Amino acid sequence: GHPLFLHELVRHATVMGAPAQTRVRLEDALRVRIRCLDDPARRLLEILAIAGARVTQTVAAAAADLSSSDRVRCMSLLRVAMLAQTAGSRAADLVDTYHDRVREAVLGMLDGPRRTALHLRLADALEAADDLRQVPRMLVHHLRAAGEWERAALHAERAARRASEILAFDQAGEFFRA
Repeated sequence: GHPLFLHELVRHATVMGAPAQTRVRLEDALRVRIRCLDDPARRLLEILAIAGARVTQTVAAAAADLSSSDRVRCMSLLRVAMLAQTAGSRAADLVDTYHDRVREAVLGMLDGPRRTALHLRLADALEAADDLRQVPRMLVHHLRAAGEWERAALHAERAARRASEILAFDQAGEFFRA
């Protein structure tokens, strides 16, 4: 019943010339469209899927290795294609996949080594941004997913100490456990 899903299924059936009685799965329809994206836009969408949450456009573009002009073009392309949603067009604005089903379709296309590489690229971009609103939890998660245990432990300890200083003891405990 979601308009995106209905639109996607109709588009897929029309483009593929599928007979009316053919069963079409949403994930298959999304994957066909994702495969048709150019390399920079697909890399950006993969980063958004791996992120699992909203990130700044700057972080996403850095992780996808995009120039400023490619960031603007790819964000626009993904937004119009209803594959990503943004809070605006500025570099500091947040971006995410349009829907969890888009995220799941992208993740389903990635093999283990590619996922690990994307987690590392995203962790590196988060570390460089040092955005205190999102970095600690996301950074630790993506470093761990990339197998960078020592770096993850250093950042978890730093975040735990910072949380203790502001009396966020539950958060501090979570980071110390990590």
